[in-house]
Amino acid sequence: MFESKVVGGAVPKEYIPGVEKGLNSVMGSGVVAGFPVVDVKVQLVDGKYHDVDSSALAFEIAARAAFREALQKGKSVLLEPIMKVEVVTPEGTIPVGDPAASSTRGGGQNPGPGHASGQNCNVINAMVPLHEHVRLR
Repeated sequence: MFESKVVGGAVPKEYIPGVEKGLNSVMGSGVVAGFPVVDVKVQLVDGKYHDVDSSALAFEIAARAAFREALQKGKSVLLEPIMKVEVVTPEGTIPVGDPAASSTRGGGQNPGPGHASGQNCNVINAMVPLHEHVRLR
């Protein structure tokens, strides 16, 4: 997420989209193994420009370099892969709050009614760490 907090024209408005573009290009392939950067908020609070030498491209390049440096100094970490899963079960087979169903470190939604192949069923949508998903197979 990007937010400009610049006041007083320290960075002209026409250069601010260049800063955001530079940040987004780094977020797509971060500094740790080239994986995307998530859960980051960036605020532009100040800057300087030169009437002759400044451009949106110059601010984009500067933002890219500054963000990479900040990610390296901030000791970025690689998060474990998370999978979105959908489980369809016959109606009444999984009680809500079943400890076995919640032992995967996953975050799920309450089972909801569904319809599969003419049968009444429960549909459970969850986000589960890949390691746990593989372990359950």
